[in-house]
Amino acid sequence: MVKQTKIVLYAVVILLYAFSEYAYTETVRYGYDSARQLVKVTYDDRAEIDYKYDTSGNRFSKTIALEISVPEKDCLQPVRILRTPPSYYTGIQDAYDAAQNGDNIQGRDIEFYEDLLIEQDKSVHIEGGFNCDYSSNTGFSIIRGSMRIIGEGIIIDRVKIRE
Repeated sequence: MVKQTKIVLYAVVILLYAFSEYAYTETVRYGYDSARQLVKVTYDDRAEIDYKYDTSGNRFSKTIALEISVPEKDCLQPVRILRTPPSYYTGIQDAYDAAQNGDNIQGRDIEFYEDLLIEQDKSVHIEGGFNCDYSSNTGFSIIRGSMRIIGEGIIIDRVKIRE
């Protein structure tokens, strides 16, 4: 029985050692002031937490700072009317209001926080889910709000409505 336990224990140690290069490791550094109070925590992933104390030693401030990397690729505005040249807008309602009969409105694969009122006498096609530069549309545009359609002549593709 003891021999079997030792073999199992050795097997576990070997497995842990074999997979240790895939383990997530992080260094956390702690900084203290002269009163031995925690004043800073720094993580490898470039996050920092700073603490401030009053003269009685009570913490009154905690500041979290994160270093965020933003993709270098410049994104176009979230909505456009497909014309030559295209017209860009920050919201779907603004693009619809500016659209002419027969226009195609394209939206990026993001969430729009707006209510839509489709009531003008024109036929438009609203298509969502486009990537950053409008070269493909494999996702969905999500509207966080309501949509009211009065009339006819509108086609909506790859758009989800959520309240």
